[in-house]
Amino acid sequence: FFFFSASAEPATRVFVGAAAMETIRAKYEADAEACKAALVERCLELNALCQPVDPAALLAKFSGEPSTTSNAVVVDLLTRTQKELFMASSHYATIQAWLQLSVPMIEDGNNFGVGILLEGLKMVTDAKKEITDLMKDIPDYYKERAAAVEKVNASTSTSTTETQSQGNDKTTKAEGAAEASEKASTNRVVETKNVTPTPSPDAVAHVAAIDVAWYLRLYGACDRARGLYASVADFLEKNHDKISAPKGSGGGGLSMF
Repeated sequence: FFFFSASAEPATRVFVGAAAMETIRAKYEADAEACKAALVERCLELNALCQPVDPAALLAKFSGEPSTTSNAVVVDLLTRTQKELFMASSHYATIQAWLQLSVPMIEDGNNFGVGILLEGLKMVTDAKKEITDLMKDIPDYYKERAAAVEKVNASTSTSTTETQSQGNDKTTKAEGAAEASEKASTNRVVETKNVTPTPSPDAVAHVAAIDVAWYLRLYGACDRARGLYASVADFLEKNHDKISAPKGSGGGGLSMF
């Protein structure tokens, strides 16, 4: 709703919810400041994780482990990656909302700072989408590995054997004559066997190769998250003046820094 002044001066629009919006903007400003600090912290923490990896050494390590059990090294990295990507997505969502709320009212002229702000908004939006896409594929590790392990694991088979026998029973009638009757019986034997086939070397190597491929894939996701942390934090730090005051010192926008 808008109120219009009754004076002779040009009508001035006053939005009834302006105070509420200022509260919302202030909340996102504070949250965005915490998220910006978190981007730097997460980037530094991932520096320790994202050390050079030798795929050949990984393959040798995983090939020497039982292929029918879970690979704890890969599962630990998968858990870490899921957590990292979720936190990144959450941080970017908050910063994205803050930047959107920082866009000033559209006016003619003096829009250079607004352009910088919108460029930052696009960067954060793209980073969030990339992180979200990386998260979608992570559960496929278990599906792929389970299919490979199934070809290596012991299998259980059930066999059923039936035998049939016949015999004669004799009964005596009242007149004393003997009468023979035929009686049939069936024995049913159910036998369960655990059949442990000898897996082919290629089947065993396939499981190890899947573990290596997914370790490198998860490592790459963490490394990409680290790069996005650094680039987004760097852009916000370098352009904080334009972002906090896109129309200049007297213009709109929030001051985060």
